[in-house]
Order: sequence, then C-alpha cells, then structure tokens
Amino acid sequence: QGDALIGRCHAMDACAGSLLSAGQMEAAERMVGSTMEYAKALGDDVAWCRDNCHGRLAVCCEIKGSKAVSQGDWRGAETHYSKMLAEADLLPEGWELGDGEESLGTAGLTKASIRTDALTMLAYATEVFSNNDKAK
Repeated sequence: QGDALIGRCHAMDACAGSLLSAGQMEAAERMVGSTMEYAKALGDDVAWCRDNCHGRLAVCCEIKGSKAVSQGDWRGAETHYSKMLAEADLLPEGWELGDGEESLGTAGLTKASIRTDALTMLAYATEVFSNNDKAK
C-alpha cells in the first residue's frame, strides 16, 4: 500500500507540472495544493514531493508577479514576489527540480535560482512602486 500511495504522489506531482507547463495557472495551483496536502499526510517518505510543491508554487508566484507587473499592479507584484521568496526559503539547501521537467523552462530550477529571481523582481517591483508613489 505504501508504494501505491507514493506512486500517487508521483502522479499528482507530474500532473501539477503538466498543468503548469500548459499555462493553466489556477488549475496548477489547485493541483499543487492538493498534492501538498497529500504529501504532508504521507510524511517524510515523500519529502521530495513537498519540496517540488514549494518549487512549483514559487513558479506560480513568479508568473502571477510578472502578470501583475504587465498590468501595472505593483503592489500585487510585490505580494507575489514576496510569496515566491517565502516558498524558496521553505526548500532544503541544494534542492533542484528534477530532470525531465521542461514546464515553462523550469528544468534545473534550484532553490538558489528561485531566491535570486525573487529578490531581483521584488527589488524591481518595490522600486517602481515607490517611484510611482513619489510621482503622485
């Protein structure tokens, strides 16, 4: 039974990755959330799955942050990039999204690369937001 449950974790994780690569953000986020809850219930045997969920949520946050930027929603961008950074901080040192993950160019995504991107975009969004405030 344990192998079947772990197999289900693999399948759910793969489904979340597929939804993300298809650009179906809302569905991907729901699937990641379900996968995370399932993985938490199974415990340390599937710690890798919980980590993948944090990585995928970080990617979702990055996409939502970029969308907010394109819409001129700087406060929203700041919120999404802050959450992206928080998700990255939950990942263990040395974490990397496994090979075969081509969703949205995320193959080889690492904790360090997510943190760097989040900090860069957060600084940019914060700077633009504060400059917009000063201009008013």
